Amino acid sequence: MPKSNITVDRREMAAFRKEIKRMMESLDHNTMAGIHERNLQTMVLDMQVNAPSDRFVPVIDVDTKVKRRPRVPVRGARIGVLKNRKRLFPDFSAPALASVLEYGTGERFRGGVFNLASTGKVTDRRSWLRRAWDRRVGIYMTGAERDIIRRVEHGR
Repeated sequence: MPKSNITVDRREMAAFRKEIKRMMESLDHNTMAGIHERNLQTMVLDMQVNAPSDRFVPVIDVDTKVKRRPRVPVRGARIGVLKNRKRLFPDFSAPALASVLEYGTGERFRGGVFNLASTGKVTDRRSWLRRAWDRRVGIYMTGAERDIIRRVEHGR
């Protein structure tokens, strides 16, 4: 086996590992949840302001309490129609309600079991959730990146 020309100082390697561990631990679930919630608020407000009815405002929110899987850290967030008010919309789940609110109730898909295709039509309403996402995603990403770097580098 050929001899390597790379030398590693064990103390430097130990310091490097310690620093990496500190950085990883600084981004726990609660920290990331706060970063997501803080930076997604402008998007939530945009979605709520542009909702076609005041009835929709209470069901739009941010969720950082995503289901945990064993040994997989939770770092994400969901945004949009996340809740359903049963007294307002008794026959819909939150995902079904989101689809109806965004696209309407007309035909959007056509075809058989194996060749289902979208008609591409937004039937009853103008898209307002997606437009808010498109307008605000850059602001969210910039803010989240800034907060993550600040937390990792400076511990605050």
